[in-house]
Amino acid sequence: MPEFLFLFFYRSVSGVQNAFGYAKSHAMRAITGVVLAFLAFMPLGYLSPAAWRPGVITACILAVAGAAGVEFSFNRQLKFLPRDIHLYETVTTGMATIAWLLAGGNLVLIAASVYPAMILHKMAINLGAGLPLLSDKTDDPAGRYFTIPILRIRIPRLGFAVRIPLAVVSLGLAWAAWRYGWQVTVFPFKIHF
Repeated sequence: MPEFLFLFFYRSVSGVQNAFGYAKSHAMRAITGVVLAFLAFMPLGYLSPAAWRPGVITACILAVAGAAGVEFSFNRQLKFLPRDIHLYETVTTGMATIAWLLAGGNLVLIAASVYPAMILHKMAINLGAGLPLLSDKTDDPAGRYFTIPILRIRIPRLGFAVRIPLAVVSLGLAWAAWRYGWQVTVFPFKIHF
């Protein structure tokens, strides 16, 4: 269950970092980025005996780099990296997820954490950006996609109308995995239902 709770919290706090960026709260955004940097290494405390340690460490470092990239995207005085909020956001949350997978985390709980956290993540961003709480708007006003300009790609996305039911299903799946011991792990490879 720690992977579910951690990833839920990490993705939510990542949304708060973005919210402070959009709200132009520089100090709070930087503090939240530092919190994310410390949190990114938590999977190291939960390594299974068969975990792929170099991969976990690399993913943790890349998660920190992603959180720093978010800071660079909002802080116009820092010019170390090109500005691309969606790229760095994808890196920080994606690498934190991969770190848990490589550390021996339960894939069922890892997957179940995504949609509940994405709801809080986006709601925080909406509050910071001065948008309605359940607005689907991104850099696409309709919210059908978001762009990663550095890579010149558009990523399709789901709005709240789909995310909320998926979050409910995900919470049910997490409860069932916890209650009945459902487990899928990569390191060590194991499937138990």
